[in-house]
Amino acid sequence: MEKYSNYRPEYRNDYVSKVFNTREEADAAYSDLSTRGYSKDDVNVMMSGGTRDRYFKNGDHDSA
Repeated sequence: MEKYSNYRPEYRNDYVSKVFNTREEADAAYSDLSTRGYSKDDVNVMMSGGTRDRYFKNGDHDSA
């Protein structure tokens, strides 16, 4: 781990990230971004395998 202690990712002023504790919080943020004009191609979502399996069993389609 010592060799990575000075690692600094490239700074991007056009990139924002946020961690959500619930699906409802994430859905609300996604809706807010959509109403502000961002498209699905502008937003990336990361989640654990368990969360994906729970809410997105049908590939890219929301199963809830």
